[in-house]
Order: sequence, then structure tokens, then C-alpha cells
Amino acid sequence: MLKRWKKVSLLTLLMSGCFAAGAWATNGIEKVEAFLRPDFKMVVDGKSVQLENPVLLYNDNSYLPVRAISEILGAEVNWDGRTNTIYVNPRFAGQPETPAADDTYINIEMKNPTAYQLRYLGKDYGILSLVHDGVYYYRVLDLARMGVDTRGLKKAREINTHSLYVRQDEVEKLWKEPPEQFMSYGVATSGVPEGEVKDYLLNMANDVITYSQTENSIYPRFSRPFFIEAVDGQQDHYFMYSWDATYTLRIFAIHLAKDQQQRWFRDSLHIVDVDYLYNFFKEKNKN
Repeated sequence: MLKRWKKVSLLTLLMSGCFAAGAWATNGIEKVEAFLRPDFKMVVDGKSVQLENPVLLYNDNSYLPVRAISEILGAEVNWDGRTNTIYVNPRFAGQPETPAADDTYINIEMKNPTAYQLRYLGKDYGILSLVHDGVYYYRVLDLARMGVDTRGLKKAREINTHSLYVRQDEVEKLWKEPPEQFMSYGVATSGVPEGEVKDYLLNMANDVITYSQTENSIYPRFSRPFFIEAVDGQQDHYFMYSWDATYTLRIFAIHLAKDQQQRWFRDSLHIVDVDYLYNFFKEKNKN
């Protein structure tokens, strides 16, 4: 009979889809003999879970797949091939995206939003930034997607969309490592999954600039998209932020679907009027 588990470790060898093929072609790799144990059961937080790959037993230690365990525990796993580093980044609940009942937030306005790309803990993220009274703000929703815990920080509320923001200088105190920050000269994205969906949305954003100049365009003339985000809780729905020829901010609501050949297409597109949003929340707050 095998001895009881002495230690449970995280096994990098079983991280599916995390590494490039050449990641192992480096010095320091040692071949070992280990045993797969598909008969081992696993319970996390009182619930039985089924792992795609079985537990690996080596040197009387049990090894588990990093990606699978991290996802079960609500964490995200990133692989940085430049430094051969595995990042396991926790995610935090309880970061509000709607105003509190007592309405105690500082009000700011999205007059000149800017999209940035941040490379943080092994992954690139898009983030929407505002400047109000000379102070830079980052959006809570984007920070939550990065795994930055903003609970306890004083929030500001954008008066048009009612999204919450925190001061950049406060966020900088929370970085686990300094992010690499650069302005996006293309289109930054937040919460958009990698792969076909992201490729389709970016191609559509690039087409907007050309198509907006045609007579039949449904876009404002010379519209220039700079930011695309997923709509939480609404599958295959996205918002695209854009500037038109008069430097007026436009927000497009986009829904994607698949055709019979399983190819993505734009099922619907609507312009979200920022002034309408402002008046909607203004009237709502009166009631």
C-alpha cells in the first residue's frame, strides 16, 4: 500500500497549453521516473472534482496540474516565454461595479478616455484610463480582470456609465511587480478571449476606419476604435469605444454569433449614446 501523501505540489509538467514546444529545450532538464495515479480522488472545498490529467506520483510526493487546480481555485495561469516563468494569479470577488446605496463615490466624467496595454504577471491586459482634475484613474473592472484586489480603496464613479474607477497612484501601491505600460496604437482589449473572437473583433475595428468613410456607413464618419471590452454576464456581447471626426466619443454595442459553417459574424451593432446613459442614471438617482 502506498504511504499517505506527504506533500502536495504543483506540477509544471502537466500544464496543458501553457508552454511553447521549445520551452523544454534548455539546460537543467532532468528525466525522472514517475507514476500516474488515475485512482486518486480529489476534493476541493468540500466538492469532488474530476481532473483532465491524473495525479502524478514521484518520490512519494503527489503532483497536480497547475492550470486545472488554479482554475478550480479561481486563479489564472499565465506563461511568460521570455523569462520561462509560470504566473499563478488569484482573482478577487467583492469588487463592486455598481454604485453603493449611499452614493458616496466621487463623480468623474469620461471626457478623454485613453486605452493602455499593460503587461502584468505574464499577460497583456487592456485598461481604460481617465484623467479628472489632473488625476489619473484606472477602471475597477479592468483591474479585477488583472487580478488586482481593489477592495478597501476609495472609488470614483464615472457619471455616464456608472463604472467605478480608482486613482492610479493608489493602484501602483498594489502592484505585485511593476507592469510594463505602453499606449496602444492599435486597439486595446479587456476581457476578450484570445483566439478567433479576438481576431474577428480586431479585424472589424480596423475595417471601421475605412468603412466609416463610405456613404452607407452605419458608423460615424472617420470613426477610430481604440478599445474593445467584453460585457460581463452577456455572452458574445462586446462594447467598442471610438472617436469620430468631431472627436466625440462613441460606444458601440456588438453581438457576435456563428453561421452554419461555425464562422463568427456580427449579429447586431448599435450605437450607445453617452448622453442617454448620463440622463438615464440621472433620472434613476432621483427615484
